[in-house]
Amino acid sequence: MIEPIRIEVTLDVMFPSVNCYLIPGEKLTLVDCGLDTPENWNTLCNAVVTNGYKVSDIDQVIITHEHRDHIGLLGRLLEETNAIIRAPKMTEGWFSHPDDMNRSYNQFLKSLIYSLGFPEEKLKEFEFFLNMFRKFQTISKMQRFKFFSEGDFLNFGNTKWKVLNTPGHCPTQHVFLQKDQKRIFSSDMILSITPMPIVTEDPNKPGHATPALRQLLESFERLRKYELEKIYP
Repeated sequence: MIEPIRIEVTLDVMFPSVNCYLIPGEKLTLVDCGLDTPENWNTLCNAVVTNGYKVSDIDQVIITHEHRDHIGLLGRLLEETNAIIRAPKMTEGWFSHPDDMNRSYNQFLKSLIYSLGFPEEKLKEFEFFLNMFRKFQTISKMQRFKFFSEGDFLNFGNTKWKVLNTPGHCPTQHVFLQKDQKRIFSSDMILSITPMPIVTEDPNKPGHATPALRQLLESFERLRKYELEKIYP
């Protein structure tokens, strides 16, 4: 059984840090890649080198969902490696046409917040927060992307991991389960503090909000059915 190497990178918004994981094996794999800052890039590179590899050795990068603290350094990794990027099919638009996705996302959430009676100055603060967390660059190397969905299997660490979609924190969040080994890469699903249920537009019902809290509780109940001994959050 190959144990992942945890790489802690800075977040400094709500939480001090976020984890990435480097997994040796037949394919050197990185799960998530942190917020895009020079400090985080240096931290990632140093951790890779400390463990006997070069960044260019990374064969694949696996993304759990599209929040910036999980995909921020992806552009840099596409430049510095030949890695295949594996990401949820539900996130494809955030990479291929992020401006359109961001515009639609912001319009929906601003109308939602406005309908709740918040004053104009709070809406401006909210828009600043959205732009900080949801501003992505269009990726020109989409041919390097391979997309997965609920029920698929991913190969890393010389092991097959089952893909589970666990919405609530966001509709696109996926976790990776190895049932026999009682292990899970839990993304933002299982944390030492309850993850935030983020209300977004329902991907299946345009103009309607996701029932984020209900989905989060349902996802917890789903994961409770598994006997887990190791969690990589």
